[in-house]
Amino acid sequence: MGWQVRDPRRKAHDSEGEVQAAVLIAVGSLEGAHFWRNNTGAFHDGKRLIRYGQVGSADVLGCYRGRFVAIECKARRGRLSADQRAWRSAVVAAGGVYIVAKGASADDAAFDVLIELEKI
Repeated sequence: MGWQVRDPRRKAHDSEGEVQAAVLIAVGSLEGAHFWRNNTGAFHDGKRLIRYGQVGSADVLGCYRGRFVAIECKARRGRLSADQRAWRSAVVAAGGVYIVAKGASADDAAFDVLIELEKI
């Protein structure tokens, strides 16, 4: 898969964005998988506030082996918000798989996601 040894001069903890990038690369390598980055947020169009996406939804969404998969990416000390916990409950109740990608490094988090996906 092209995993590389961590440079010891690199900072000790990766950001959520770095975790998300590593996860997208990892799941993109799976045959038959379809994943995408899920954007949520808001912006002003000059007159009003426009919101998009579902509050609490996971960072990466997709399908693998016929199952809906939601992956929330967190930095090492990151925690799920109340909205994210509610979204996780809804996904699991509907038969989907919810994974929190979190680790000592972005690569560790991505590898853990691959291990979880192999359980499907």
